[in-house]
Amino acid sequence: MRQYRNRATGSRLSVRLIVMFVILSMAPVLIVYYFSVVFLSRGIDNWFDVRVDSALNSAIELSRASLDERKRERLKTALRLADELATIPNTQTPFMLDYLREQTDANELTLLTLSGRIISSSSINPTIIIPNQPHISILQQLRQGHSYVGVDPMRDGELYVRVVVPVLQPDPTLDQRVLHGLFPVAERINDLALAVQTGYVQYEELSYMREPLKFSFILTLSLVLLLTLFSAVWAAFHSARRLVAPIALLAVGTRMVAAGEYGKRLPLPFTSNDELGVLVNSFNDMTQKIAQARDEATQSQHRAEEQQAYLEAVLDRLSSGVLVLNQKYSLRTVNAAANQILGFDLGQF
Repeated sequence: MRQYRNRATGSRLSVRLIVMFVILSMAPVLIVYYFSVVFLSRGIDNWFDVRVDSALNSAIELSRASLDERKRERLKTALRLADELATIPNTQTPFMLDYLREQTDANELTLLTLSGRIISSSSINPTIIIPNQPHISILQQLRQGHSYVGVDPMRDGELYVRVVVPVLQPDPTLDQRVLHGLFPVAERINDLALAVQTGYVQYEELSYMREPLKFSFILTLSLVLLLTLFSAVWAAFHSARRLVAPIALLAVGTRMVAAGEYGKRLPLPFTSNDELGVLVNSFNDMTQKIAQARDEATQSQHRAEEQQAYLEAVLDRLSSGVLVLNQKYSLRTVNAAANQILGFDLGQF
């Protein structure tokens, strides 16, 4: 990845080769892994009575559905009570709360502000001085404009439906009010839910060996999968390095040739007798021959320049004027004696 971010030569091809190797190796392994896990899971499940597990789950879902229905009913009731309290000032709410609690089966109704300050409260138990208050997270939910309804256990061990809904404030300058209500869950429903939960826990304790067996088999298969993955990645790295190294060398050699460096040979990092190795060797032979041809051309150019300089020196020392014309009678070379004889500079021609 570091080479890929630095745009090193051959890094992109290496990434493609590694990804291709991993995909090609992981596809069949994942298929075998999936079917092995499914086979083991179904085989272990058949050792236990799965129908009892399903029945208990259905019973729990049924109890949850019953409680959800009860929560929806209590929420509607609380919203109706909040509408009745909307136009009533704080000084008259204690009497109104007693009246509304008696009209419903609520154990406790409390009117308080969003900051948690209790305005008034009414409870079925007159010995309770401080009413039950909602948690600060519930009040935070009310500040966001959402009502709250949930089933919470109390100190006596019974379940209660807790409902907190906003109440309109007749005086807009005062803090917003909320209605907090505790509605008891029917004793029969409470006992049935507790019985179902207890039976489910006992069944889970009896069948606790099923999951450890599944876990051990799946862990073994996962280790084999990881070992195969690491082997595939290692093979991908090794193969990609062997495949990309000659290509990277050729890319470096191409840039060297473009820069005019023909003398350096490309060393292979490892012995390779395949087509890529032959290609690198052929490239080295080509650059060597190009370097030889360049040296010969340079030497020929030096000899031509020396001969040209010698010829110019000879012409400059002649007293006779010399004019050299090509086949089209264009003037190519003139010596100093010709300029003196003709009386003007022929260099411009």
